[in-house]
Amino acid sequence: SRRLFAYTELPLEESKAIGKVFGATLNNVVVTVCAGAIRQLLLDKGYPVDKPLVVCCPVSLRTGHEKDPWANHINMMYAPLPIDIADPAERLKVVTAELTKAKSSFDNMPTHLIREASRMVPSAIMGIATNVLVRLPGDLSRTWFNVTISNVRGPDRVNTLNGLAVAGYHPSAFLTVGGNLNLSLWSYRGKLCMGVVGAPEQVGDLWPIAEHMHEALAELKQAAQAYQEAEVAPLA
Repeated sequence: SRRLFAYTELPLEESKAIGKVFGATLNNVVVTVCAGAIRQLLLDKGYPVDKPLVVCCPVSLRTGHEKDPWANHINMMYAPLPIDIADPAERLKVVTAELTKAKSSFDNMPTHLIREASRMVPSAIMGIATNVLVRLPGDLSRTWFNVTISNVRGPDRVNTLNGLAVAGYHPSAFLTVGGNLNLSLWSYRGKLCMGVVGAPEQVGDLWPIAEHMHEALAELKQAAQAYQEAEVAPLA
């Protein structure tokens, strides 16, 4: 029931450019930067980073033919999050491979069955199950992932509210039982607007994660520059 919120903004075009250098998508760059920020947070707290975490990535099930345009049409995709890799370029390589593998497995699933299965479980029953899980001891209510990371494309144009320009969108996303940290990014007008939500008993202060995001992006940018220089360097 308790949660903290922090936010920051990353440069969108710079993040895209880094991805192009390595042949990676913007989403892969985002997940890699998040992994670097979480890695540094754990190192600051003295926790081991010798094993990958498990990331949950929401995936849209929309086809464009939904009868209810306002309802959620998503499912979750899971993959290893390589916080155990110190080198940012290698971390991006692993993230790209793992997310590609997870996306391929997800694309092969019959999404119409996922929709139908979700309709068979009434929301009241889901609410009861959630309340039961909340009251169970931590060892019994653990989930199969550690962190949720999502990256959503937003508008390029200036949006207004009551005649005033919206400066940015910083998502305050969901937490689940056992899932104590959520990093969500929304692109808007050349920026990646990030919102971090976490359970204070589990993750503590969230502002260091926002700071480490900039450090992780800078490391990846430096690795991209080194990669480009190596690619154009003459053969010995």
